[in-house]
Amino acid sequence: MDFYLCFFITNLLGLPLAIYAFFKWKHQYWKRKNVPTFEPSIPFGNLENPLARTIAMDERYTDMYVEAKKKVASRCLILFIVYAVLASCLRVKGSFQEAALIIFPSTPIKKHGRWNEKMAEMGQEEGWKHLELYMFTRPTYMVMDLDMVRNVMSRDFQYFEERGPYINEKGDPMSANVFFIGGHKWKNIRTKLTPAFTPVKLKNNFQMMVDYGKVLEKYFEEKAVQNRQPIEIKDTLDRYFMDLILCSEFSINCHSLDNPSAEFRTHGKQVFNGGKFKNLRFLFGFTYPNFCRALGMRLIPKHVNDFFVNTITEIVKYRQEKNVRGKDFIQLLIDLRNNKAVPKDWHREDGEILTMGELSAQCLAYFMAGYETSSSALTFTLFELARNPDIQKRVRKELETVLAAHNHEITYEVVLTDLKYAKQVIDEALRLYPVSSVLTRVCVKDYRVPESDLTIDKGTVILIPVKGIHKDGQYYEKPDEYDPERFSDVAKQARKPLCPPSVRRRA
Repeated sequence: MDFYLCFFITNLLGLPLAIYAFFKWKHQYWKRKNVPTFEPSIPFGNLENPLARTIAMDERYTDMYVEAKKKVASRCLILFIVYAVLASCLRVKGSFQEAALIIFPSTPIKKHGRWNEKMAEMGQEEGWKHLELYMFTRPTYMVMDLDMVRNVMSRDFQYFEERGPYINEKGDPMSANVFFIGGHKWKNIRTKLTPAFTPVKLKNNFQMMVDYGKVLEKYFEEKAVQNRQPIEIKDTLDRYFMDLILCSEFSINCHSLDNPSAEFRTHGKQVFNGGKFKNLRFLFGFTYPNFCRALGMRLIPKHVNDFFVNTITEIVKYRQEKNVRGKDFIQLLIDLRNNKAVPKDWHREDGEILTMGELSAQCLAYFMAGYETSSSALTFTLFELARNPDIQKRVRKELETVLAAHNHEITYEVVLTDLKYAKQVIDEALRLYPVSSVLTRVCVKDYRVPESDLTIDKGTVILIPVKGIHKDGQYYEKPDEYDPERFSDVAKQARKPLCPPSVRRRA
C-alpha cells in the first residue's frame, strides 16, 4: 500500500515538474543560438493568454516590433550622448566624426554619414533585422528588415513555401484552401485560379458591383435621409459585400441588406467569429499541427462546414445534370474539375484536377477574401474620412468632377484611371489598418540568413509584422497620422517600395 501511495505522489509531483522542465528547455532554443529574444512565459511563450488577452494578437506583434525598435534606438541614443560628451571634452571641431573615430577606431565612418554606420551595426546586433519569439514552445522568427522580407517572400521563396496556418484535409476539408495550403499544391491551385482574376473577368463583374451599389445607395437613402435613422456602417457593409460576393461566386441573390438573418449571412459570420476558444484552437493548431490533426481538431465548426459543402455540392450537381452554365467563380472551378487534359505533375488525388473537397475549399477562400476583408477596409476608410472632413471634401469634389466628365456614369475605366485621389485615400486606410496585419511562413529547409551567422532551422515559423512596418517612422513620417498624400505619384516615386510586386502576389 505504501509503495502505491509513494508511486502516486511521485507521479503527481513529477508530472508538473517534467512539463515545467520541457517548457524551460524549449524556451532556451534562441538563447542557444545566441540571438536576441524577449523573455517568454510558460506556457504561451511570447503570446498573451488567448482566453484572457487584453489586445488583439496582431496588436501584440506590432507592440513587440515597436519595443524591439526602441531597444535599438535607446542604445543608439546612449552612444550619441557618449559622442557628444567626448567631443565636448576634446573640443572637436565640426561634428562627432573625430570623436567616433577615437571611440571606434576600426569602424569606418562616412564623411556625411558620421555615426550612422555604427548605429546600423549596433542595430543589427540588437535585433534590427530580426527578433526571435515563441508561440507556446514553437520557435518563431520575426522579420524586421525589408531586405529580409524580400528574401522570404521573393528571392529565397523556395525556403519558405509553406504558409503556416493549421489545415486538416480529412477532418476539416474546408481548411485546405489556397490561403492556408503551401508548397507544390498551393502553386498548382493558385495557377489554376488565376484566370478568375484577369482584368477581363474583373471588368465583366464590374456592372454587378455598380448594380449592387445602387441597392446600397437606396438603402442609405431610406434609412439615413428619409427616416433619419443612424446606420451601423460595419454591419451594413458586411451585408452589402455578402450579397455582392455570393452573386459573384454562385449567382445567388442573398438579399441580406433587407434580411439581416439570411441563412448565408448567419453561417458566413461564424467562419470569422469563434470567440476565445477558437483563438486558442488556432494558435494550438499553428504550434502543434501534427498533434492537432491526430486529435481531429477543426477550425471551422462542423455545421458551418456542412452548410457550405452541401450548398456547393447541390449547385455543382444541378448545373451538371441540367447542363446549366453560369458566369461566376464556381463555374470556373467546375470547368477545372471536368478538364482532364492537364500536365502530369499537377496535384491529383482521385484523377481529377480538383476533388470536390478542394473545390469547396476554394469557394470558401473566395468568400473569405471578398467578404470580411472588403467590408473592413471600406469601414476604416469611411472612419478616417469622418475624422478628416477636409480630405472627405476633396474626395467628394473629385468624384463629382469625374462623374460630370463622364455623363454621371461609373465605368470600369473611370474607377481604374480617373479616381486617383480616391485610390490614395483607400491605400492610406489600408496602411493604417491592413487587412492582414501579420504574414506567416514556415521554413521548409535550413536557411542561412545573409550577412549573418544565424541559421533558421527547418520548421521555424516566420512572422512578417505588416502593421508594425506600416507604422514605422523609419519608412513613413508621422506614421500614426492619416495622410493620403503618402500615396501620390510623386511620393511613391521618392519612396523605396516596401515590397516588390512578387511579394504582394504571394501574400
